[in-house]
Amino acid sequence: MNKALFALATVALVVVFTSARYTAPADARVGFQAPSLHLTGEQGEKSLAQYRGQWVLVTFWTSAEPQSRLLNIEHARAAESGNGFAHVGVNLDRSRGLFNLLVACDNVQGSAQWHVDAHEREQVMNLWRQSDERLTSLLIDPTGKVAAINPSASELKQL
Repeated sequence: MNKALFALATVALVVVFTSARYTAPADARVGFQAPSLHLTGEQGEKSLAQYRGQWVLVTFWTSAEPQSRLLNIEHARAAESGNGFAHVGVNLDRSRGLFNLLVACDNVQGSAQWHVDAHEREQVMNLWRQSDERLTSLLIDPTGKVAAINPSASELKQL
């Protein structure tokens, strides 16, 4: 009896101490910790971790998908007008030159626009569950969890 009780207590302690170190895997689904996003570009290094503690809207866009580009512009303007969240535009075009031209043409804040280099593109798209046919925007809460996918303007105003 004592051996069984000792074994049960040992298993319980192992479960308690190992579960305290468990962290849910990063996933671009609502309720999950957002995947990391660390990019290096002409303006230096940027990381999504810089926005920890505040609401952030990550908008994936390309020149080939006009709707995503228009949403990027709309979200950038909303964030610049102080709507309670930061905005990060992530461009998935294969050409950095095209990205730079579009950022200038769209008159969006360049420091909030990131370009994914060709060698990182597939990895970022897979981690963030993006496809060439349908790019999304993800609202990330101050703890780093995905709160909404493609949030509406009214949802963003509530922040």
